[in-house]
Amino acid sequence: MLNLPGIHASYVLFSSTTGQTLASMDGTVLTLYRTACVSGLASKILARDDSKVLVMVGAGALAPHLIKAHLAAKPSLAKVIIWNRTMKKAADLVEKLRPLVKGEKLKPGAHLDLVGSFKETMRECDDEAIRRGRVFVDNEAALVEAGEIVGALERGV
Repeated sequence: MLNLPGIHASYVLFSSTTGQTLASMDGTVLTLYRTACVSGLASKILARDDSKVLVMVGAGALAPHLIKAHLAAKPSLAKVIIWNRTMKKAADLVEKLRPLVKGEKLKPGAHLDLVGSFKETMRECDDEAIRRGRVFVDNEAALVEAGEIVGALERGV
């Protein structure tokens, strides 16, 4: 089994002036991002502002993109439930979506730039990464919004 997508696509951008190829992109990946962004926008406009739970039906290639788009569009979401026909695919998606940077794996002198967590329930690194480094924030809001910082402060890290 080759485990290839069912549909293959390419996006090629040509210069309207010279006809030269300016860009060539994997159309499948582009479609995943576009579809997720449109879905996230629809959620932002149409879903209730106090929504707390996102139920993701399916754990295929589009699922991680959809989850990230909806979490960005609806900051009130605090929980994601993943339902899939096979438990293993759902569990694999959960693991894929919670990649914490492990402090014990960082080399001395490494620079770690975390910009993704915007809710105290989100984290991009473990406590050891915070403990081993010096933390700089560009906005004091990070002290109450960034999950890895909020949690580390609460635990005395």
